[in-house]
Amino acid sequence: MTCVAARQLVETRKAIVLSTSDNAYDRYVADAGSCSRGQETVPAYARTTDYTGCHIGYTCREFTPGRR
Repeated sequence: MTCVAARQLVETRKAIVLSTSDNAYDRYVADAGSCSRGQETVPAYARTTDYTGCHIGYTCREFTPGRR
């Protein structure tokens, strides 16, 4: 999948799960609205057919005050 196609998939579906290796998966979201309460978004990058570090959306992580 190309970078643009992956980015559009995340944007359209709001949240997706992609295989990152044989036994590992990551969840990518379009915005904070797809995270649970108490979580924040962090920019996420994935390997696509045309880029090794394509910004396809965000991941959710627990919010910690003062952390950047």
